[in-house]
Amino acid sequence: MNHDILDALSQITREKSVDRAMLIETLEVGLASAVRRKYGATADVQVSFANDTGAISIVLRRTVAETIEDPALQMTVEEARAHRRERLGHAARQHGGEPRALAPGEHDDVDGG
Repeated sequence: MNHDILDALSQITREKSVDRAMLIETLEVGLASAVRRKYGATADVQVSFANDTGAISIVLRRTVAETIEDPALQMTVEEARAHRRERLGHAARQHGGEPRALAPGEHDDVDGG
């Protein structure tokens, strides 16, 4: 559970009199926008925030293609194979420009800077 983000949302809702649902929607839209800046404006990205746990889910959907016409929507067969090798149930993070699977129980330290 991500208590920090839940506490921050509660504080903003209280202090600024902002509707919590609108605040969560703004968070989701902002994260989706950040993904599109990285992967391209046409990227098929879905962001969802779990209001009860503070978990954020970001899904970037891409189709496997032999010839890439739109890298925001497509990935090569080699990229798909690399993703397939990651074991199910393991989170992946961007590390040094390449995705890296986290070991069970390993946490991704994000410093925000």
